[in-house]
Amino acid sequence: ASRGRFWMDRVMISLTIRRRILLSFAAVLAVMSAMAALSYLRFIHTEGEALQVETRTVPGLYESAQLMAAWSESRGLTREILLSDTADEKTRPLERTATVRAGLREALKSYENAITTDEDRANHASANRLLDQYAQIQDTILAAGRPAPDAQAPDMATRNRTELEPVAARLQEVIGSILALNKAEADRSTRRIVSTVRAAELGLVASFALAVILALLCGYLLFRAVTGPLGELLGIVELMRRGDFSQRLTLARRDEFSTLADGVNAMADDLAGLIGQVQRSSIQVNTSITEVAATSKEQQATASEIAATTTEIGATAKE
Repeated sequence: ASRGRFWMDRVMISLTIRRRILLSFAAVLAVMSAMAALSYLRFIHTEGEALQVETRTVPGLYESAQLMAAWSESRGLTREILLSDTADEKTRPLERTATVRAGLREALKSYENAITTDEDRANHASANRLLDQYAQIQDTILAAGRPAPDAQAPDMATRNRTELEPVAARLQEVIGSILALNKAEADRSTRRIVSTVRAAELGLVASFALAVILALLCGYLLFRAVTGPLGELLGIVELMRRGDFSQRLTLARRDEFSTLADGVNAMADDLAGLIGQVQRSSIQVNTSITEVAATSKEQQATASEIAATTTEIGATAKE
């Protein structure tokens, strides 16, 4: 951990302000791009689920519902035939039975395109087999009742109960399994779509929160990277304004502020040297002024002596 922190400090020290700003923007953009990519993948998955529901689940549910409706009508027609007392009453249900049976076979054939699982395929095969048995037994019973329908009614009811109803019960069970299987698949597809959408929503919220946190963190680090050395520079400038050129700025980093600190230190050195030269020149001027004043005093004393000598000479001359 300490070694990793050491390398991290080395990297942070070597980063310039420009690079830090660019890296901050790059990090935020990377998070936003990852968020967009994940959301896109989730929406693609959702689109695939929706297409599966549209092309397989909904048609399968529709066809299985059609199967159940046609089967219920077929059984109802059979009961109606058995309960009819005259041949005229049986005519319409007999004609309708053939149509409904053809509709059942057509529905089973159409359902083949919606089969997605082995269980569904096995149920479909069982439904076809049981429908063939049911149609064969039903035709036999109805054909036996056509010559003398009134006399054959008890026999038809008995054969319906013992032969047709067991097959009908198994066929209804299989069609019910097909319908239940498609309903369960529709429910699963709906739950998957809802789950994918919720995951996408959570991903968007989490990615947005991460992007905000990362932006705040990068902003805080940039704030520290700028305000820290800037405060030190302002402190050095304030000391220089007060006339103290002895302090120097040392920054353990290699960026724009380190270059600026080197410039400030060089300027302080130059100003200190210039002030030293001014002070030395001032001392030399003061020394020269003192020497000139001393020389002036000596010349004044010499002039006084010459004046006195001149006065004495004048006095002697008068005498």
